[in-house]
Amino acid sequence: MPIPLVDPVTSAVFPRCSMIAPMFLSEAFGLFRTSQDKTTVTEARMGSVLQSFQAGFPTFLIWTGTAGAMLILAATVYILLTPWKELALVKGGNGTAGLALAGAIVGLAIPLASCLASSVSLFDLMLWGLVALILQLLAYRLTDLLLRDLPKRIENDEAGAAIVLISTKLASAMLLAAGLWDPALQRF
Repeated sequence: MPIPLVDPVTSAVFPRCSMIAPMFLSEAFGLFRTSQDKTTVTEARMGSVLQSFQAGFPTFLIWTGTAGAMLILAATVYILLTPWKELALVKGGNGTAGLALAGAIVGLAIPLASCLASSVSLFDLMLWGLVALILQLLAYRLTDLLLRDLPKRIENDEAGAAIVLISTKLASAMLLAAGLWDPALQRF
């Protein structure tokens, strides 16, 4: 004989239902429990959530820390390679240089985030992240070479120059990120 089920919210009793059918429909919400069972589905799931967190959190810290370190390294290389000294201009109150530097850092982070999301191992993240950052730095250098008067315009605090620079750097970042993204987690 099936065990009657009780809905703890409405106190409705389901005498003819087996335990299995309603549990498939509502176990994710933790609405049903048997009158004989003291633990609810919610309590059982909470234990598995905590176990998952305990197992996954160190990996999260390592992977995210690695990506953050790669971003800091790439931003440092970018600052050293730019034809103008953005940090000195920012310290001097040049808002346009600050916008250009912020756009460059976000542009470096976008393809790296794509690698972080679709990597299957830490080595995979480091390899594809390095490829992404090198390609993005090359794209930045090409942009700087094509728009030759840009450094002087940024030094003169012209916002229009920074907007063009930011848009080209973010566009190249989005294209690289799309090329690196692998939703099936299978590299070519």
